[in-house]
Amino acid sequence: MEDSITLGGTDRLLNSATVQFYNVFDAIGTFTATMNFYEAGLPVGAPIGGPYIVNDIDIPGVDSFNVTFTNLNLLVPDSLVFVVGISKVTGNVNLGLNAYTAPSPGSSDDTAIVINESSGFSTGFTGTCEGNLYLLLDADTPSTGVPEPCTVTLVSGALIGVLAIARKRNAS
Repeated sequence: MEDSITLGGTDRLLNSATVQFYNVFDAIGTFTATMNFYEAGLPVGAPIGGPYIVNDIDIPGVDSFNVTFTNLNLLVPDSLVFVVGISKVTGNVNLGLNAYTAPSPGSSDDTAIVINESSGFSTGFTGTCEGNLYLLLDADTPSTGVPEPCTVTLVSGALIGVLAIARKRNAS
């Protein structure tokens, strides 16, 4: 199950991601959930981090429930695709992901879904407002302690210049 989103705000360092599942049967069971993030592309670009896995999740009967992927520490771009996979399901359950009409802050086309078939990813259009998969992200603004590449280049150049001057003085 996949969805493409454009994030609002400026927080891009993901701490955790929560998705909401449902079970329409009265039976209970367990499963494993896997989340992957990808750069936005046509429809999916390069992977970003992951995979992130939560094992042995209890499935309640006839209910919605949240699953949180923690300790991501993942820097993401403004637009991305998230993929949630389900495996190792036990019990006679009917498991799915809940959908909502719009993410906030941010945006996602609720008439399109990303499909992962054996041949790869493609975009499917429903033609109607089907909704977006439930995704709640906890993120921070990346710390200013991580310098931008141009800053690293400038500081490195200055340091090399200072070392060259110091070496020249010591040689004299």
